[in-house]
Amino acid sequence: MAVLNISRAMRLLALGTTRLTETARLLKNVFRRTTTRVNLEVELAHGFAFSQEEHGVIGQSEVIRAYDTTQPKPG
Repeated sequence: MAVLNISRAMRLLALGTTRLTETARLLKNVFRRTTTRVNLEVELAHGFAFSQEEHGVIGQSEVIRAYDTTQPKPG
């Protein structure tokens, strides 16, 4: 019986009716994947400086020593 209710609710959603059953209202967002777009600048600002590799091409100490840490962060 529950399978019939779910399929009926999905049909109602597909038809775009404004009058939804309780089941349809509950299922409305279940099958919708949430996509959150993050601004690329924000994403890059929160990136990781180092990989998980232990013996990479450039060592962490070399990267750290390449920057003057006494200067404030730009921007």
